[in-house]
Amino acid sequence: MTLETITLKEPAKSLFATTRDALMAWLPSILPRGTHWAVGGGTILAAQWNHHMSTDIDIFLPGNAHLAALAPAHDPEFVNRRADLGATEVKGGLPAA
Repeated sequence: MTLETITLKEPAKSLFATTRDALMAWLPSILPRGTHWAVGGGTILAAQWNHHMSTDIDIFLPGNAHLAALAPAHDPEFVNRRADLGATEVKGGLPAA
């Protein structure tokens, strides 16, 4: 499923509309060449199967993405942009082994 084929419901729809351009501009800078990011998790469950109301956007990155770039000390401009767009937090983690 590609982003263009899903229909997000509110409030995720407005949240993604607000943040899409920033994500499209910034995420490629932390991804290894030839890799991509994807919307997934509960965001997809809410969009595709009406599983629940999604109040955030779940973004999946490849395992070799430069996640340190999400740290406030790494890119203050990105942190400021997140705050300007209304983000309250960015979470990251590894999948369970």
